[in-house]
Amino acid sequence: MKLLDVVLLSQIENNPSTGYDLSKLVVDRGWEASHQQIYRNLNRLADQGLLLCSYVPQSGKPDKKIYEITQAGLNKIHEEREVEPIISKVQDQATTQLLIGNTSYFLRLAEVLNQHILALRAKYRDADELTRMVLDRKINRFVTDEQWAMDVAATLSQKQAA
Repeated sequence: MKLLDVVLLSQIENNPSTGYDLSKLVVDRGWEASHQQIYRNLNRLADQGLLLCSYVPQSGKPDKKIYEITQAGLNKIHEEREVEPIISKVQDQATTQLLIGNTSYFLRLAEVLNQHILALRAKYRDADELTRMVLDRKINRFVTDEQWAMDVAATLSQKQAA
């Protein structure tokens, strides 16, 4: 099951919602997904029998789709709550740039991370508790990565100077 599917099912579990409301909630809470991805996944989850979709008529507008979780959807959420933790691999662009000794990449990376940290901290004040926890994780990861990038840049600079 895709991670976005799990997030969507969990948000619908206690609160039947429209695709629009889910899209806004999920993105506001820090999940990176387009409206199209969310609607596509909702339709697929409904096709799989994990969600029910009912229509509420609206005057002058298309009918509103309300998604509710089924027992099969609840079972999937229960399964997901039992998964073993996974530590993500770190094989990314930064690792590649480290291995090729690109000092300037890490100086730029530290600047970009700092900008992201400032933007996330600005969102923090108005966020609900769950969103703050998501923001805390992102901020902490970016702060750690920023410090690491500066350490890498310093080390690579010293090696190049020697």
